[in-house]
Amino acid sequence: MPSILFLGATGFIGGAVLAHLQKSFPNSTFMALVRNERAVNVVNKFINVDSALPKVATIVASLEDIERVADLAYEADMVINVADSDSVPLRDGLLRGLKRRYDNGKGVASFIHTSGAAIYWDGTQDGKFNDSGKVWTDEEADVRSLAEKMVHGPIDCSLLKAQEEGYMNAFIVCPSCAHGVSPVRRASVYFKSLIGDALQKKRVVYVGEGSNVTGMIHVNDLASLYGILVWNLLGAAGRLLSSSPYGRYIIASAENRVPYKTVATRLAQELYKHGRIDDPEPASVSSGEAGPLLQVITAQNAIVNPKQAYALGWTPTHPTLAETFADDVMVALEAA
Repeated sequence: MPSILFLGATGFIGGAVLAHLQKSFPNSTFMALVRNERAVNVVNKFINVDSALPKVATIVASLEDIERVADLAYEADMVINVADSDSVPLRDGLLRGLKRRYDNGKGVASFIHTSGAAIYWDGTQDGKFNDSGKVWTDEEADVRSLAEKMVHGPIDCSLLKAQEEGYMNAFIVCPSCAHGVSPVRRASVYFKSLIGDALQKKRVVYVGEGSNVTGMIHVNDLASLYGILVWNLLGAAGRLLSSSPYGRYIIASAENRVPYKTVATRLAQELYKHGRIDDPEPASVSSGEAGPLLQVITAQNAIVNPKQAYALGWTPTHPTLAETFADDVMVALEAA
Protein backbone atom coordinates (compact mmCIF):
# COMPACT_ATOMS: atom_id res chain seq x y z
CA MET A 1 0.00 0.00 0.00
CA PRO A 2 1.62 3.30 -1.06
CA SER A 3 1.95 5.87 1.71
CA ILE A 4 1.14 9.53 1.11
CA LEU A 5 2.29 12.33 3.40
CA PHE A 6 -0.18 15.22 3.18
CA LEU A 7 0.51 18.79 4.30
CA GLY A 8 -2.45 21.17 4.59
CA ALA A 9 -5.26 18.77 5.47
CA THR A 10 -7.38 21.31 7.35
CA GLY A 11 -7.19 24.10 4.79
CA PHE A 12 -9.87 25.13 2.31
CA ILE A 13 -8.11 23.51 -0.66
CA GLY A 14 -6.23 20.86 1.29
CA GLY A 15 -9.35 19.48 2.94
CA ALA A 16 -11.11 19.08 -0.40
CA VAL A 17 -8.08 17.44 -1.99
CA LEU A 18 -7.50 15.01 0.88
CA ALA A 19 -11.18 13.99 1.04
CA HIS A 20 -11.17 13.31 -2.71
CA LEU A 21 -7.94 11.30 -2.59
CA GLN A 22 -9.11 9.24 0.38
CA LYS A 23 -12.12 8.11 -1.68
CA SER A 24 -10.22 7.69 -4.94
CA PHE A 25 -7.26 5.74 -3.53
CA PRO A 26 -8.63 3.56 -0.72
CA ASN A 27 -5.63 1.24 -0.99
CA SER A 28 -3.23 4.02 -0.07
CA THR A 29 -2.19 5.02 3.43
CA PHE A 30 -2.60 8.72 4.21
CA MET A 31 -0.68 10.56 6.90
CA ALA A 32 -1.77 14.15 7.54
CA LEU A 33 0.75 16.43 9.20
CA VAL A 34 -1.25 18.78 11.46
CA ARG A 35 -0.17 21.46 13.90
CA ASN A 36 -2.22 20.63 17.02
CA GLU A 37 -5.02 18.55 18.54
CA ARG A 38 -7.63 20.98 17.27
CA ALA A 39 -6.51 20.19 13.72
CA VAL A 40 -6.68 16.48 14.54
CA ASN A 41 -10.33 16.98 15.47
CA VAL A 42 -10.99 18.77 12.16
CA VAL A 43 -9.58 15.82 10.21
CA ASN A 44 -11.64 13.35 12.21
CA LYS A 45 -14.81 15.43 11.92
CA PHE A 46 -14.71 16.35 8.25
CA ILE A 47 -12.37 13.87 6.52
CA ASN A 48 -12.68 10.61 8.46
CA VAL A 49 -16.45 10.45 8.08
CA ASP A 50 -16.87 7.30 5.95
CA SER A 51 -16.28 4.16 7.98
CA ALA A 52 -15.87 2.20 4.74
CA LEU A 53 -12.67 4.09 3.98
CA PRO A 54 -9.33 3.71 5.75
CA LYS A 55 -8.79 6.49 8.27
CA VAL A 56 -6.36 9.28 7.57
CA ALA A 57 -3.70 9.08 10.27
CA THR A 58 -2.66 12.36 11.86
CA ILE A 59 0.83 13.37 12.91
CA VAL A 60 1.06 16.39 15.20
CA ALA A 61 4.13 18.39 14.25
CA SER A 62 5.07 21.88 13.15
CA LEU A 63 5.97 22.76 9.58
CA GLU A 64 8.83 24.68 11.16
CA ASP A 65 10.28 21.43 12.54
CA ILE A 66 12.24 20.97 9.33
CA GLU A 67 14.19 17.87 10.38
CA ARG A 68 10.96 16.08 11.32
CA VAL A 69 9.43 17.11 7.99
CA ALA A 70 12.50 15.81 6.14
CA ASP A 71 12.31 12.47 7.97
CA LEU A 72 8.60 12.10 7.20
CA ALA A 73 9.20 12.91 3.52
CA TYR A 74 11.92 10.26 3.45
CA GLU A 75 9.54 7.60 4.78
CA ALA A 76 6.59 8.38 2.46
CA ASP A 77 6.08 7.10 -1.07
CA MET A 78 4.58 10.47 -2.03
CA VAL A 79 4.43 13.96 -0.52
CA ILE A 80 1.64 16.43 -1.26
CA ASN A 81 2.07 20.00 -0.06
CA VAL A 82 -1.08 22.12 0.09
CA ALA A 83 0.07 23.95 3.22
CA ASP A 84 2.60 26.63 2.29
CA SER A 85 3.49 27.82 -1.20
CA ASP A 86 6.42 30.03 -0.29
CA SER A 87 8.38 28.63 2.64
CA VAL A 88 12.03 28.19 1.73
CA PRO A 89 12.87 26.13 4.85
CA LEU A 90 9.90 23.81 4.18
CA ARG A 91 11.00 23.37 0.58
CA ASP A 92 14.53 22.59 1.64
CA GLY A 93 13.40 20.06 4.24
CA LEU A 94 11.09 18.26 1.83
CA LEU A 95 13.71 18.12 -0.91
CA ARG A 96 16.33 16.88 1.53
CA GLY A 97 14.07 14.01 2.59
CA LEU A 98 13.11 13.14 -0.98
CA LYS A 99 16.74 13.22 -2.15
CA ARG A 100 17.85 11.01 0.74
CA ARG A 101 15.10 8.56 -0.17
CA TYR A 102 16.45 8.30 -3.71
CA ASP A 103 20.08 8.08 -2.61
CA ASN A 104 19.21 5.18 -0.28
CA GLY A 105 17.75 3.14 -3.13
CA LYS A 106 14.04 3.70 -2.49
CA GLY A 107 13.38 4.84 -6.06
CA VAL A 108 12.48 8.18 -7.61
CA ALA A 109 10.48 10.25 -5.13
CA SER A 110 6.98 11.62 -5.87
CA PHE A 111 5.96 15.16 -4.94
CA ILE A 112 3.03 17.49 -5.64
CA HIS A 113 3.50 21.14 -4.70
CA THR A 114 0.73 23.73 -4.61
CA SER A 115 1.65 27.16 -5.94
CA GLY A 116 -0.86 29.73 -7.19
CA ALA A 117 -1.87 31.75 -10.23
CA ALA A 118 -0.66 34.91 -8.50
CA ILE A 119 2.61 34.07 -10.24
CA TYR A 120 0.94 35.48 -13.37
CA TRP A 121 -0.07 38.85 -11.88
CA ASP A 122 0.90 41.59 -14.30
CA GLY A 123 1.51 44.44 -11.85
CA THR A 124 -1.48 46.48 -13.02
CA GLN A 125 -2.69 48.92 -10.34
CA ASP A 126 -5.55 50.68 -12.11
CA GLY A 127 -8.05 47.79 -12.28
CA LYS A 128 -8.07 47.76 -16.05
CA PHE A 129 -7.93 44.82 -18.45
CA ASN A 130 -4.71 44.87 -20.43
CA ASP A 131 -5.57 44.07 -24.04
CA SER A 132 -1.91 43.63 -24.89
CA GLY A 133 -1.02 41.68 -21.76
CA LYS A 134 0.62 38.30 -21.95
CA VAL A 135 -1.67 35.28 -21.96
CA TRP A 136 0.16 32.67 -19.92
CA THR A 137 -0.08 28.98 -20.75
CA ASP A 138 1.49 26.02 -18.98
CA GLU A 139 3.23 24.86 -22.13
CA GLU A 140 6.94 24.30 -21.70
CA ALA A 141 8.14 27.51 -23.36
CA ASP A 142 6.06 29.65 -20.98
CA VAL A 143 7.03 27.60 -17.94
CA ARG A 144 10.71 28.03 -18.76
CA SER A 145 10.19 31.80 -18.82
CA LEU A 146 8.97 31.94 -15.21
CA ALA A 147 11.34 33.95 -13.04
CA GLU A 148 12.29 33.97 -9.37
CA LYS A 149 11.21 37.62 -9.05
CA MET A 150 7.57 36.63 -9.68
CA VAL A 151 5.15 35.83 -6.84
CA HIS A 152 5.81 32.16 -5.90
CA GLY A 153 8.75 32.25 -8.32
CA PRO A 154 11.57 31.47 -5.84
CA ILE A 155 9.98 28.16 -4.84
CA ASP A 156 8.53 27.15 -8.21
CA CYS A 157 11.70 27.82 -10.20
CA SER A 158 13.82 25.92 -7.69
CA LEU A 159 11.46 22.92 -7.75
CA LEU A 160 11.58 22.82 -11.55
CA LYS A 161 15.36 22.93 -11.43
CA ALA A 162 15.58 20.26 -8.74
CA GLN A 163 13.70 17.80 -10.93
CA GLU A 164 16.47 18.01 -13.50
CA GLU A 165 18.66 16.12 -11.02
CA GLY A 166 16.51 13.04 -11.60
CA TYR A 167 15.69 12.08 -8.01
CA MET A 168 12.03 13.08 -8.04
CA ASN A 169 8.92 13.20 -10.19
CA ALA A 170 6.92 16.29 -9.31
CA PHE A 171 3.87 18.22 -10.38
CA ILE A 172 3.44 21.88 -9.48
CA VAL A 173 -0.19 23.01 -9.41
CA CYS A 174 -1.09 26.69 -9.87
CA PRO A 175 -4.74 27.12 -8.90
CA SER A 176 -6.67 30.20 -9.89
CA CYS A 177 -9.03 31.66 -7.25
CA ALA A 178 -10.83 28.68 -5.74
CA HIS A 179 -14.51 28.78 -4.79
CA GLY A 180 -17.20 26.37 -3.62
CA VAL A 181 -17.79 24.76 -0.24
CA SER A 182 -14.87 22.68 0.99
CA PRO A 183 -15.50 19.54 3.07
CA VAL A 184 -13.77 21.21 6.02
CA ARG A 185 -16.30 24.06 5.89
CA ARG A 186 -13.71 26.80 5.61
CA ALA A 187 -13.70 29.83 3.37
CA SER A 188 -11.06 30.41 0.75
CA VAL A 189 -8.36 33.00 1.41
CA TYR A 190 -9.79 34.95 -1.52
CA PHE A 191 -13.28 35.26 -0.06
CA LYS A 192 -12.04 35.83 3.49
CA SER A 193 -9.88 38.69 2.26
CA LEU A 194 -12.59 40.35 0.16
CA ILE A 195 -15.27 40.02 2.82
CA GLY A 196 -12.99 41.13 5.63
CA ASP A 197 -12.18 44.30 3.70
CA ALA A 198 -15.83 44.95 2.83
CA LEU A 199 -16.99 44.54 6.42
CA GLN A 200 -14.32 46.93 7.60
CA LYS A 201 -15.21 49.55 4.99
CA LYS A 202 -18.97 48.85 5.22
CA ARG A 203 -19.04 48.71 1.44
CA VAL A 204 -17.61 46.74 -1.46
CA VAL A 205 -15.17 48.58 -3.69
CA TYR A 206 -13.28 47.88 -6.89
CA VAL A 207 -10.37 49.73 -8.46
CA GLY A 208 -10.98 51.94 -11.49
CA GLU A 209 -13.29 50.30 -13.99
CA GLY A 210 -12.80 46.83 -12.51
CA SER A 211 -12.29 45.23 -15.91
CA ASN A 212 -9.11 43.40 -14.83
CA VAL A 213 -9.52 39.63 -14.95
CA THR A 214 -8.46 36.49 -13.15
CA GLY A 215 -9.32 32.79 -13.31
CA MET A 216 -11.65 30.75 -11.12
CA ILE A 217 -11.92 27.07 -10.25
CA HIS A 218 -14.32 25.10 -8.08
CA VAL A 219 -12.44 23.52 -5.19
CA ASN A 220 -13.80 20.05 -6.02
CA ASP A 221 -12.69 20.37 -9.66
CA LEU A 222 -9.28 21.25 -8.28
CA ALA A 223 -9.40 18.17 -6.06
CA SER A 224 -10.19 15.95 -9.03
CA LEU A 225 -7.12 17.30 -10.82
CA TYR A 226 -4.94 16.25 -7.89
CA GLY A 227 -6.46 12.79 -8.23
CA ILE A 228 -5.22 12.58 -11.82
CA LEU A 229 -1.76 13.72 -10.78
CA VAL A 230 -1.56 11.18 -7.96
CA TRP A 231 -2.62 8.44 -10.37
CA ASN A 232 0.19 9.42 -12.75
CA LEU A 233 2.80 9.46 -9.99
CA LEU A 234 1.71 6.13 -8.54
CA GLY A 235 1.85 4.69 -12.04
CA ALA A 236 5.50 5.64 -12.30
CA ALA A 237 6.22 3.15 -9.48
CA GLY A 238 9.47 4.79 -8.45
CA ARG A 239 10.81 5.22 -11.97
CA LEU A 240 11.64 8.55 -13.58
CA LEU A 241 8.82 9.88 -15.76
CA SER A 242 9.75 10.44 -19.40
CA SER A 243 7.96 13.80 -19.52
CA SER A 244 9.82 17.05 -18.95
CA PRO A 245 9.49 18.65 -15.49
CA TYR A 246 8.52 21.81 -17.38
CA GLY A 247 5.57 19.91 -18.82
CA ARG A 248 4.35 19.04 -15.33
CA TYR A 249 3.65 22.62 -14.26
CA ILE A 250 -0.15 22.77 -14.23
CA ILE A 251 -2.42 25.81 -14.36
CA ALA A 252 -5.70 24.88 -12.66
CA SER A 253 -8.45 27.15 -13.94
CA ALA A 254 -11.97 26.53 -15.26
CA GLU A 255 -13.20 30.09 -15.85
CA ASN A 256 -10.24 32.01 -17.18
CA ARG A 257 -11.31 35.65 -17.50
CA VAL A 258 -13.64 36.76 -14.72
CA PRO A 259 -13.63 40.59 -14.38
CA TYR A 260 -13.22 41.79 -10.84
CA LYS A 261 -16.19 44.14 -11.14
CA THR A 262 -18.37 41.07 -11.71
CA VAL A 263 -17.11 39.65 -8.42
CA ALA A 264 -17.53 42.97 -6.59
CA THR A 265 -21.08 43.45 -7.88
CA ARG A 266 -22.24 40.04 -6.70
CA LEU A 267 -20.38 40.39 -3.40
CA ALA A 268 -22.10 43.70 -2.65
CA GLN A 269 -25.50 42.17 -3.36
CA GLU A 270 -24.88 39.20 -1.08
CA LEU A 271 -23.44 41.18 1.82
CA TYR A 272 -26.23 43.75 1.61
CA LYS A 273 -28.77 40.94 1.64
CA HIS A 274 -27.22 39.72 4.90
CA GLY A 275 -27.32 43.23 6.35
CA ARG A 276 -23.54 43.47 6.63
CA ILE A 277 -22.93 46.52 4.42
CA ASP A 278 -24.85 49.70 3.66
CA ASP A 279 -25.04 49.66 -0.15
CA PRO A 280 -26.01 46.88 -2.57
CA GLU A 281 -23.85 48.43 -5.31
CA PRO A 282 -20.05 48.38 -5.28
CA ALA A 283 -18.14 51.65 -5.55
CA SER A 284 -15.27 52.46 -7.88
CA VAL A 285 -12.25 53.87 -6.05
CA SER A 286 -8.70 54.83 -6.91
CA SER A 287 -5.85 52.46 -6.24
CA GLY A 288 -4.83 54.49 -3.20
CA GLU A 289 -8.34 54.50 -1.76
CA ALA A 290 -8.64 50.74 -2.13
CA GLY A 291 -5.75 50.14 0.23
CA PRO A 292 -2.77 47.81 -0.10
CA LEU A 293 -4.72 44.54 0.21
CA LEU A 294 -7.24 45.20 -2.55
CA GLN A 295 -4.60 46.87 -4.68
CA VAL A 296 -2.64 43.64 -4.68
CA ILE A 297 -5.35 41.01 -5.01
CA THR A 298 -8.11 42.76 -6.99
CA ALA A 299 -6.57 45.37 -9.30
CA GLN A 300 -4.23 43.15 -11.32
CA ASN A 301 -4.73 40.80 -14.24
CA ALA A 302 -3.75 37.14 -14.25
CA ILE A 303 -4.54 36.04 -17.80
CA VAL A 304 -4.19 32.29 -18.26
CA ASN A 305 -4.95 29.66 -20.86
CA PRO A 306 -4.45 26.23 -19.26
CA LYS A 307 -3.38 23.33 -21.43
CA GLN A 308 -1.73 20.58 -19.41
CA ALA A 309 -4.63 19.59 -17.15
CA TYR A 310 -6.89 19.00 -20.13
CA ALA A 311 -4.15 17.02 -21.87
CA LEU A 312 -4.07 14.73 -18.83
CA GLY A 313 -7.81 14.07 -19.18
CA TRP A 314 -9.13 16.55 -16.62
CA THR A 315 -12.52 18.17 -17.22
CA PRO A 316 -14.21 20.61 -14.82
CA THR A 317 -17.71 19.42 -13.94
CA HIS A 318 -18.66 21.38 -10.82
CA PRO A 319 -20.69 24.61 -10.56
CA THR A 320 -19.37 27.97 -11.69
CA LEU A 321 -18.51 30.89 -9.43
CA ALA A 322 -21.91 32.47 -10.12
CA GLU A 323 -23.61 29.28 -8.95
CA THR A 324 -21.64 28.92 -5.71
CA PHE A 325 -21.31 32.59 -4.81
CA ALA A 326 -24.06 32.70 -2.17
CA ASP A 327 -22.60 29.67 -0.38
CA ASP A 328 -19.07 31.08 -0.60
CA VAL A 329 -20.22 34.25 1.13
CA MET A 330 -22.21 32.37 3.77
CA VAL A 331 -19.25 30.19 4.77
CA ALA A 332 -16.94 33.21 4.95
CA LEU A 333 -19.43 35.12 7.08
CA GLU A 334 -19.62 32.23 9.53
CA ALA A 335 -15.99 32.86 10.41
CA ALA A 336 -16.03 36.66 10.08
